[in-house]
Amino acid sequence: MQTVRDAHVSNEYSTPLEFLSPVTRSLVADAIDDGDATRRGYYAPDVHTEFVSTTPKRTYYRVTTGAHDRASTTGYEYALEFGNGMRGPTDDDTVYRFDALPAHDRESLLGVIGIGHRVRDGHGTTLSVVFAYEREREREQSVFVPETDVQYVRWEGIPLRITFDGERSVSVADHTVTAERVADSTTAFAERLFETRGVVLDDLTAAQRDIVSQARNGMYEACKPHSDGFADLLDRLTLAGGEFASFARYEGDWYFAAVRR
Repeated sequence: MQTVRDAHVSNEYSTPLEFLSPVTRSLVADAIDDGDATRRGYYAPDVHTEFVSTTPKRTYYRVTTGAHDRASTTGYEYALEFGNGMRGPTDDDTVYRFDALPAHDRESLLGVIGIGHRVRDGHGTTLSVVFAYEREREREQSVFVPETDVQYVRWEGIPLRITFDGERSVSVADHTVTAERVADSTTAFAERLFETRGVVLDDLTAAQRDIVSQARNGMYEACKPHSDGFADLLDRLTLAGGEFASFARYEGDWYFAAVRR
């Protein structure tokens, strides 16, 4: 058990909207405005947490994602290289400005690049990016469909080397995001989590208070067969759905609670 503050709850269970990848951020922002938003493509939105928060006033939304109307199409897979060790472009190579690419090519690249931390840190690596489009017009406009020779894209001043790696059948779908407003402040958000994912530990026996005291100061460990007091404490830390509570209130304070078996 570790002491918890409202800000800790926010950091652990929500993601600021501005920290999402560009494509996901745009889709979630549309869902916040309209209740839901849908975009069709190969890459699914990646929200990381169940909740997102917006500024300047800290407002929290429960975000859910789903995919439907799946279909198969041809995907063109490329190796995307960047950073140390990458062979940079020569005068004979084609280098595209990222913002000059068709919008659907930009979205496909951003589906892999995300918010760009790995690209900006300078460490070399290789990622896989897939360009998969159902509509003929998008395929005709794409720089990468069908397969092309080695090309470079300059993203935020950083060259990305893109090499064709293969063609395969992939699935595209309508990806729908819904957003439900749940709290209008960090304190209100924490209170909601305490209510739905927390338990109150009161009326404990002396032995149980000793267990909780040890957990507050580090960790309490026990082997089976458990004592009646410890078994009862585990039951009290179990929510209606069968999972253990994320929070426990004891002597007026809330704590992160973790039970590991």
